[in-house]
Amino acid sequence: MFQELDDAVQIEAAQVLAQLPRLVGERKLRTSADPFVIALARVEGLQLVTDEKPTGSMSRPNIPDVCNELGMTAIGVLDLIRREKWMVG
Repeated sequence: MFQELDDAVQIEAAQVLAQLPRLVGERKLRTSADPFVIALARVEGLQLVTDEKPTGSMSRPNIPDVCNELGMTAIGVLDLIRREKWMVG
């Protein structure tokens, strides 16, 4: 799924990066899409779902670390499945 990045999301992504620049970096294997995913969730009031685990370090943050720092919640995929009561099979 692709979402067009309107001005509000781009401004929010810039604010996220200004506050937490280590979210992306040259030596990280992370995609630089993370600030935009977080910004979209903030602007649209969406629940952020990720398979990432927190690192507990703001020098090497994952999405859950950043969400916690920004006062947001990020839930795991398994949490989503339980919350939505999805059944497989």
